[in-house]
Amino acid sequence: MSLYKQLFLALILCFCLSACQTLSSADITAQTQEQLDRIDIKAADTRLQQIFNRHLVDNLNQNAALRDLSLTTELKATNSSTLAVRGKSSTLSKTSMQLTYALSDRVNGGALTSGTITATATSGTISSYYGQDKSKQFAAERLTRQLADKLTLRLKRYFLEIDQEPNS
Repeated sequence: MSLYKQLFLALILCFCLSACQTLSSADITAQTQEQLDRIDIKAADTRLQQIFNRHLVDNLNQNAALRDLSLTTELKATNSSTLAVRGKSSTLSKTSMQLTYALSDRVNGGALTSGTITATATSGTISSYYGQDKSKQFAAERLTRQLADKLTLRLKRYFLEIDQEPNS
């Protein structure tokens, strides 16, 4: 390749990279914190929902008293009892969890965003039944925290996209 082509490609690459915008986690949080403060989270019914709500509230870092947005969530957990490894049964257990969420505006009554997030974890390799039950419980609790993290990121992305839309 000639020197001019290499120089031209390098110049185009520089222009492309200079046009990219990067946001740090702190920048994203600063831009979305006002909207995240407005979210009211429904009360928990189960232990897993309590863990989820506590982790979500910690992630959202809510401070404001005005709560004009309503977030409803539903957790569904499923366990498959035994996984087969190379045709032989094992004590491994696969736990899947699905989070369905909907964010709505209490003032206007409209739905803002909704969706489904899934996560899976494998637990086991413990010979005692008590240990297997505890392992499943810990896997479910880890998944609820992971789903709360993913939901926090989705809400931040939603509010960032709204801020970027031109007002018409």
